[in-house]
Amino acid sequence: KNFRYSTNQMMTNDSHSSSGLRKGAVKANGAGDRRPAAWTTKSKRTKSLDKFRERKEKKRQRTAKSLRSYQKACKSMGYSPGQGASRKRQESLEENLQVRAAVLSEETQQENENDAALTENNRRRPKSSMFQKASAKAAQRKEELAQLQAQQEANAQERSQKLRQRKEKSRKLRQRTARGQPIMKHVVHNILDKLQK
Repeated sequence: KNFRYSTNQMMTNDSHSSSGLRKGAVKANGAGDRRPAAWTTKSKRTKSLDKFRERKEKKRQRTAKSLRSYQKACKSMGYSPGQGASRKRQESLEENLQVRAAVLSEETQQENENDAALTENNRRRPKSSMFQKASAKAAQRKEELAQLQAQQEANAQERSQKLRQRKEKSRKLRQRTARGQPIMKHVVHNILDKLQK
């Protein structure tokens, strides 16, 4: 009895639902027009068909690309690429032999020119060792250090010479007579040196 009541109650609740449509339901709009409801999405079948079409198109494009490259290769080798379903190389012996010979002679001529240019470049430029840049940099640094050291030695000599001259000048200017007067000879020489400088 209780079970019967609960199922009846469920049936009445479903019949009083607001839209009356369940998921995947098709809404009828008047005179036989049956369209999917706005919230429905693509079906699995449609999705799989779309994926299949995409794969098919990609394969077609790959095939066309490889065919174009094959035709170019045939043309460069002197063959005439086939047309249509067979795609076999059609070659008339005399024409293709002449075309192949012309192509090969052009290629060998270009290779000879390239080889000649390479040998000229090799003659002009001596082969460099692996550490040539590093050794050149080290030699330049060594030369700079030698110049710097020579300059420092010259500066040190000049400094010591000037120090000796200054000490000598101060010693002469400090000299006095027995009465405590400066010796005028040294003072006059000092003034003359200043004027000459």
